Amino acid sequence: MISNQLSFNLSYLLFIQSENAAELETALDLALEAGYRHFDTAFAYQNEETFGKVLKRWFDAGKVKREDLFIVTKVNSLLVKEGLMRWA
Repeated sequence: MISNQLSFNLSYLLFIQSENAAELETALDLALEAGYRHFDTAFAYQNEETFGKVLKRWFDAGKVKREDLFIVTKVNSLLVKEGLMRWA
């Protein structure tokens, strides 16, 4: 149950996973056009490269600004090596 004191809109959280890059690009373009601004990516989802490609196209076209987006990603702890990551 979500408290009435906490207000957010889940329609702006989007997770897209597809092994087909063209399908993922289309889905992301449609989501951005529909107003989605919160995206969930991860190395494990294999969607980060395609997200980057599509977002760069939108940034370059002036359709959206980076500061208008909330992008979540995760670090695979098995890939973390000493000295390669700085803790926030």
